[in-house]
Amino acid sequence: MWPFTPKWKNKDWHKRLKGIDELNPLNPAHQKILVEIILNDTNNNVLESTWRKLTDNNLLAQLAENAENWSIRARAVIKLTDQNILAKFAKNDKDVFVRMAAVESLTDQKVLADISKNDKDSAVRQKAYKKLGLEYSQEALADVAKYGKNRFGRKAAIEKLTDQNALTDIAKNDKDGFLRMVAVEKITDQNVLADVIKYDIVWSIGIKTVIMLTDHNILAKVAKHDYDSTVRKAAVEKITDQIFISDIAKNDEYFSVRKAAVEKLTDQNVLANIANNDKDIEVKLAASIKLTDLHLKTENLILLFNTNCEDKSEIANQLEKLYKQNLLTSNDLEKILQLKGREVRKHSDNAGSCIMHTDISGIKFNLDN
Repeated sequence: MWPFTPKWKNKDWHKRLKGIDELNPLNPAHQKILVEIILNDTNNNVLESTWRKLTDNNLLAQLAENAENWSIRARAVIKLTDQNILAKFAKNDKDVFVRMAAVESLTDQKVLADISKNDKDSAVRQKAYKKLGLEYSQEALADVAKYGKNRFGRKAAIEKLTDQNALTDIAKNDKDGFLRMVAVEKITDQNVLADVIKYDIVWSIGIKTVIMLTDHNILAKVAKHDYDSTVRKAAVEKITDQIFISDIAKNDEYFSVRKAAVEKLTDQNVLANIANNDKDIEVKLAASIKLTDLHLKTENLILLFNTNCEDKSEIANQLEKLYKQNLLTSNDLEKILQLKGREVRKHSDNAGSCIMHTDISGIKFNLDN
């Protein structure tokens, strides 16, 4: 005859489940059987039923301490009620999930406060903050913002931060450029922003920082000395001092920065000088457009039209605007063209409009009779 096999060891999990139902949770021997089932059974239904019946704190502590599977250890910890044992697991266990499980069951406020500051893992610290009711405190938010493992969770924490020291630390030192940029948007100290621009090598962060700057002295330093032309350009666009802008418009090495400065200029003498002498056609065009002397403006635009630049559409558009706005007569343009030695031919189209042709790359304008 085969030896007796208890129901909780039967091959059929349904019969094992029935055998567990028959175990008495108040019987110490049956509590040990429950531990054996947890360590050896693989059926989820059987295991859930077993966990519900296991209540012996000493056996739970042994499981939490000695089981090889971290999930068994964490589940055992969750069922513990002894605060001293829970504190030991929460502070000292090597597995982060076991520590989190212990924190979940802890009520000792001093222990939770200690864990919130000193656990090596951000997730455990956050669990402790939550148990303390401080998950939205600046200290907790700073912890997530600096040390959290989820990028978007960190972003959300930064957006809720007001602690300028924490924001400065992130803006200057975080390895993630995207998160540095998010922090920059929350910083109010102009000197900190100046430092970020000075040392951050990512141009987009430099531009974002310039947007946050309001100190004109710092903006001027950035516009004059930043190594990145896009950052200098962004700074120039926020400056109104005409003497400073004039210097940038004439002397910056990059055409895009000079052009940005020209677009802020109002000094007609400086604009005329740049329109005649800048080495870049786009800068010359920007200066010409800003001229208020219509004769000089048109003359410069026509000179630019005669250059070897590939796209002359904007120059032609500017000349045509002068006509459409009635700021320049056909006689004025004709005189300018003739002064430049250009032949002008006119004829009327079927609609009765006068069309003037020049030999400047086929440019034509529709003029009213």
